[in-house]
Amino acid sequence: MCSCEVRLKGTKLSRCFIFSFVLTFGWLPSSRAWPVESPKLRIAVYVFNSAHVGSRDLTKAEAQAAEAFEKVGIRITWLAGLTAGEAMGHSVGEAWNLANLDLRIWTRPMARGTTIPSNALGYCLSMERGEAVVLSDAIQNLAAIWGANAADILGLAMAHEIGHLLLRTGRHSAAGTKCAEGPALAR
Repeated sequence: MCSCEVRLKGTKLSRCFIFSFVLTFGWLPSSRAWPVESPKLRIAVYVFNSAHVGSRDLTKAEAQAAEAFEKVGIRITWLAGLTAGEAMGHSVGEAWNLANLDLRIWTRPMARGTTIPSNALGYCLSMERGEAVVLSDAIQNLAAIWGANAADILGLAMAHEIGHLLLRTGRHSAAGTKCAEGPALAR
């Protein structure tokens, strides 16, 4: 757990959450000086944009999430998936490729029957199948509260949930993008 917290517009945020946000998107002047290795791992992320996030915001969020992974040697290829009404998921007999992940962009009502903490921006739908969800309405609400660009928060949420899938764990760290404190990325 993060030990330090700050308040922003009435919302309790952890410093590690803010710091991870800054590091993820390279908003520190020194972040450009960090050596970046050429990617050693390549993954494909199928984005199922059922919430109809605008293409400009989605492209910006994908670029920001990809940049965070590039820093640790992972190259992401973004592929458009089908929308919720069209997606059938993987067939029962189909072997899942660990290098292919599914990221669904939903609103809370689309996550029927799933108990989601009120401050969550996303969650893992199936660790075994490499499926995660980010909640566009929660991201829009947080962006309005913070006075921030929703695409920036979407990129952070995407990176966070993809991190869970790659690490194959729902656990969080004490700092960095995997810190769960604040109005955060709960699972």
